[in-house]
Amino acid sequence: MGDRSIGRQSFDVFVNNGSMSELQVTVTQSPHQSVYLALREAASCRGPFSSRHVLRPLHSLVSRPDYARALHPVRRHGGGQLVPTALVPLAPVRDVPLPEQVEALHGYGGQKLMDDIATLGADAPIWRRAVADPDRWLRTYAELIDLGWQALEQRWNLLRPAIDAETERLGVATVRGCLPSALNTISPRLTFTESGFSVDGHEPVPYDGRRLALVPGIGAPDTLFVHYQGPSVISIAYPLRDLPDVSPARPVEDPLEVVLGVPRARILRLLREPLNVGMIAADLAVTPAAATRHCDVLLRAGLIARERRGRQVLISRTTRGEKLLDVL
Repeated sequence: MGDRSIGRQSFDVFVNNGSMSELQVTVTQSPHQSVYLALREAASCRGPFSSRHVLRPLHSLVSRPDYARALHPVRRHGGGQLVPTALVPLAPVRDVPLPEQVEALHGYGGQKLMDDIATLGADAPIWRRAVADPDRWLRTYAELIDLGWQALEQRWNLLRPAIDAETERLGVATVRGCLPSALNTISPRLTFTESGFSVDGHEPVPYDGRRLALVPGIGAPDTLFVHYQGPSVISIAYPLRDLPDVSPARPVEDPLEVVLGVPRARILRLLREPLNVGMIAADLAVTPAAATRHCDVLLRAGLIARERRGRQVLISRTTRGEKLLDVL
């Protein structure tokens, strides 16, 4: 069965059944969902989370045509739709390191993805159009998740104590019999009752004897990721509230920044692959004209090159630029 990726919009639910008294709850750590939600937020260019400095690299990622296509259905249609299980291939019934999810994506198989899509009902055509080549889509999506994790991993690690504390809080509540109260504090959009849980006040989703896997993480305050993993597990990934404002520590002196200046050093490091000036500008959070001026200086120094490919002008590092990075 597919997943429901829930953003700011409501979603359809089912007839309720079951009881919280028999509910099994697991609290796990799985950064994949946080990366996905952050990428979707960056693709939609909305909300305070996507504008923070730590997420600017995600804007340049999702501006690339191939990566934009990978996120196109959820970017266009927002939350509330059924999506393929492949978006999170491993259910978080235990802690799942992100590399395991990426490896699972590479081994998922295009036919399995198309079988997932066939179960999505009215949402299936959206994905069939986007996934014309399912094997390529899986490779591209896996690369996007991997690169997104590279951009967010340091922030995740800085906030790990808060994530650990939330995991411990819910675990203690379960042992002490305070689970119902604790569940109703994880998100203002979620309400848990004896009959099921609801999002934004809609009809409860039944427990039906399924395990509830809670996945605390980082992200925009009003995003959720509800994932139905077959008949036995429902997982809910949600961002922690009132996260501390942490910033990665910067080195006292970065030799490359001393030589080139901060924006040009960042451009040179960013060009792991050819990018257009719009992508560079998005990463630096400057206008395309300002990014072009910085690129002109690097071009005159022989550190980058420009090449026209169809309608695009792509910028890449030269051999000299590579050597300077190696030295500094």
